Amino acid sequence: MEPQALASSRLRVAAVEDNTHARQLLHETLADSGALDVLGTCANAEDALAQIPAWAPDVVLVDIGLPGMSGVELVAELASRPTQMRFLMLTLSEDPHVILRALRAGAHGYVLKGCSAAELIAAIREAHDGGMPFSPGIACRVREHFMGIPAAASDEDALSRQEVEVLRHLTNGRSIKEVAFEMNLSWHTVRTYLRRIYSKLKVRTSRDAVVRFLGQNRPN
Repeated sequence: MEPQALASSRLRVAAVEDNTHARQLLHETLADSGALDVLGTCANAEDALAQIPAWAPDVVLVDIGLPGMSGVELVAELASRPTQMRFLMLTLSEDPHVILRALRAGAHGYVLKGCSAAELIAAIREAHDGGMPFSPGIACRVREHFMGIPAAASDEDALSRQEVEVLRHLTNGRSIKEVAFEMNLSWHTVRTYLRRIYSKLKVRTSRDAVVRFLGQNRPN
């Protein structure tokens, strides 16, 4: 599908979905929102690799269960290139280990198929704005499976209780502003906690911090 004409004030999106009916429905849902420009859709990862970099969308919706190369592998390949694109997994899978693999590959959020159009649009905007959106069911799965405190090389590097709480809120899909509200802190204080977390976990972004946090707290 060829890219469509752009409206500069709206987010540009693309999608990768192998099911023809689901792909058409997704395209219609995004286009009818009036908030997004749908640059194009692809039926598999191979076509996506050939077309999406040229389209340069702001956010790419990716199904995990693609034929051939999986959605996780697609995101890993696209994320390895110099890009400003954000990747939002759109899938039926609630497996926490699949979630972790997707985040490690470079995904910025994980939304279940069947969510409302409003929820999907909000997740796209949150991912673009630097958040890490999860469907409510996904957040519950993550909480159930990854609840420990990350191990550290020394007491100096150990995360404080407040820092762990910040990470848990982020793992539940909260934005930085929402974390500040939930913890009754200023936005500036939460940012300070994040800088300390980045330093201790040796990461650069909130997504990478969550991936490191989850990866260190996998159940045996």
